[in-house]
Amino acid sequence: MAIEADDRIGRSLTKTVQHVYRTEGLRAFYQGMYPSLIGIIPCHGTGFLIFHYLKNKTQEKYPEWHQSKITDFAFGAFSGVFAQFSLSFLRFN
Repeated sequence: MAIEADDRIGRSLTKTVQHVYRTEGLRAFYQGMYPSLIGIIPCHGTGFLIFHYLKNKTQEKYPEWHQSKITDFAFGAFSGVFAQFSLSFLRFN
């Protein structure tokens, strides 16, 4: 809708969905689904790997440490940023 040159088609989301369905069929809504799913696997896999690595290393270094929502949030945020950055770095090199 952002790059549509014809104003008649892209006036609203409903009109656009109707137009795509009429002209290209139901399969048009699923184009690109498989590459997207394949791209998700390494990203989330890297994020989970880093999250559990940080959690386990913290537990080893500080045995009295108890998991909390704040540390889960911090580890998760760092893991997500790291996963996105590392995969972006790999794509451009």
